[in-house]
Amino acid sequence: MTTPYDKHKRRWYSGNSDSEYYLNEAMNNFNELVDNKLSPSVHTVKYTIPLDYDIKNRFEENILISDLNRMEQIKDQKLLHVKLNSEIDSGSIIYWNNEEWIVSNEEHNSVQSHKTFTIIKCNLPLNIRFNGSHYNFAIYISNLTIYSDGASELVDMTLSSAKYSIQISENEITNTIDVGTRFIVRGRAFEVTIVDDFTIKNVRTLTVVETVANSLDDLENNIAWNKNADKEKNDNPNLKIVGSDFIYVGGTAEYECSNIIEWELERTEKAKIISSETGKCKIKCGTSSDYIGEKIILYATDERGNMKEKIIYIRGMF
Repeated sequence: MTTPYDKHKRRWYSGNSDSEYYLNEAMNNFNELVDNKLSPSVHTVKYTIPLDYDIKNRFEENILISDLNRMEQIKDQKLLHVKLNSEIDSGSIIYWNNEEWIVSNEEHNSVQSHKTFTIIKCNLPLNIRFNGSHYNFAIYISNLTIYSDGASELVDMTLSSAKYSIQISENEITNTIDVGTRFIVRGRAFEVTIVDDFTIKNVRTLTVVETVANSLDDLENNIAWNKNADKEKNDNPNLKIVGSDFIYVGGTAEYECSNIIEWELERTEKAKIISSETGKCKIKCGTSSDYIGEKIILYATDERGNMKEKIIYIRGMF
């Protein structure tokens, strides 16, 4: 049996302070706990490493799961505890209890014997088409309706403008997501309005709002059309949008392009499409003088998905 004197003698001859000794002891105790599965809260799980977009690359490790110590328990969040040398980090995906969990922010332990993270249960898959290939990523999506008036007025229709927050792991594919990127989730179209890529390491938090699906969206398979979906089809030189390079504040302008079936403006309050048909569209500029000198982008897409864009500058009346 080790006596307090033996511990003191070992610390003295090893040159370690009391704090270093107890820290090492705590670290060894935790490692022994997870390595030997000495608690029913220890599980062997598969996981991905951050920034790797290939979700087939999975590794295995013993981890400790605990509940959040809060007055009101959040069912979709847990605490994850791993060894200090673990490759699991913010942005990893944990496959536990037949669910996918995204590793979110790292907590700060008072005793640095192991690492602790908040993990959130993913509730939907997100399909992304990039450079002609399809990718599927687990996401956590939550409602932010409280920050919205709930409706958005467009020409001849009213859309729900309820906002949602999406957390998704960063990687080569998801890092291309930017303001204006569109998604299809359960047959509904959404557009990114805010990208937060700095609050949580290796995790992108997106604010999205419901928008209009277009003819190039694959609603059945939940794949949205975006400009970078097929890189080789971007800005086809054989297409030409005919029309003025500028529009007046409060005025209208008409544009033509042969065989175009889809007209779209970048998401902006400066202008809107008020009529469109195959090969033609008409846009109207807002009346605010603050728009003078700004630019808007008009996108034209043919039935094969080939796309052309035109930059239009806003001028004042005088």
